[in-house]
Amino acid sequence: MTLHELLSSHQSGIARRWLEKTLATYPRDAARLMARQKDQFANPVGHTLAVGTAAIVPLLIDAPDPEALRQHLEPMIKIRAVQDFSAADAVGFVYLLKSAIRDELGGELHDLEMLEALMRFEDRIDRLALLCFDLYAQTRDRLAQVRINEINRRVSKRWERAYPDTPAPGRGGPTDPT
Repeated sequence: MTLHELLSSHQSGIARRWLEKTLATYPRDAARLMARQKDQFANPVGHTLAVGTAAIVPLLIDAPDPEALRQHLEPMIKIRAVQDFSAADAVGFVYLLKSAIRDELGGELHDLEMLEALMRFEDRIDRLALLCFDLYAQTRDRLAQVRINEINRRVSKRWERAYPDTPAPGRGGPTDPT
């Protein structure tokens, strides 16, 4: 049996273990709730993680299409980017897939050829982590821009209330270079 065949036959178990390990990165009570509650409206985070992990595993096994991976990773990363995670922790859940595979396959990884194939497969996971980091950075940049825009809007409104006859800076006001 090849590694591809072995991974394919265990893909649902691998995805389940990866989800469990990912949920374990959350506080215990939150993780328990996310694992137990299956309704996507009552548990959007758990649902998004479950759908994403279940979709990514077969994509990685068969032929990692970066756009398809991005489509499933992006909702997961958006959630983790706004939660109280460091950058490393927000994207680090991808590396948990490696241990999920080893846990699921266990004793079936017995010969050197199979282990070498697993190491080559783990390169795909490493590339997936890099894609996650790019998505994380893009999401954090968008969040920062939203915050900047909100601050500018508030300052403009306060300026307009304080100085009704003078345009706010950046809107043709006295410090506007145009």
